[in-house]
Amino acid sequence: MTKLSKSFVFYMKNFETMQALNELDEENEDEINALFEGSGFKNASDMVDSVTEVANQTAASILLKIGMEVDEKYSFKMISRFNKIKENWFVENWMYKKRPETKNGYVLSIQICSKGDTTEGIGFLSCSIYDSRKKDTALLEKIFSENIKEEYDDIFGKNEWLILETVILEEDSEEKIIEDFMVKLSEVLTQDNLTKLFAKP
Repeated sequence: MTKLSKSFVFYMKNFETMQALNELDEENEDEINALFEGSGFKNASDMVDSVTEVANQTAASILLKIGMEVDEKYSFKMISRFNKIKENWFVENWMYKKRPETKNGYVLSIQICSKGDTTEGIGFLSCSIYDSRKKDTALLEKIFSENIKEEYDDIFGKNEWLILETVILEEDSEEKIIEDFMVKLSEVLTQDNLTKLFAKP
């Protein structure tokens, strides 16, 4: 079992602070060092960079493996490259064996999100479907009727419907996070739901 890196756990527990420090680091690393002056930390900006790099690697490892498992289980072609996954903490799969000829269609999007105020654990994995052809979620809402999107309107687009989320616990292994996600995904992406999704109008 691959334990979650300490840096990933720390980053998730201090998500907003770490993001703010990273934004500051891009402008002036001296400001970060000044913030930690007197705390015993030397070269705090280097510490922020180091923690962020390991956290990014852990997030990318989890999401890459999920993207590959989704590809294998459903034949949904993974379209995200490792560097983009690492940078943005999400992976996308066309819900087809290959990209549609029209270059438009359904996309499964999985991302690692911060804990916020409503989730137990240190964060959660979200899974949504968006339709690159439309600007609404009417059909998605009809098929995947449980609305768990309301609390996260700032995260998801108007053509995107959240279909599930799974909690990430500090004591989880990477493998358990992936397994829990895939189990829940199979409960939502049933053959019946997929048939309805791809039925011709």
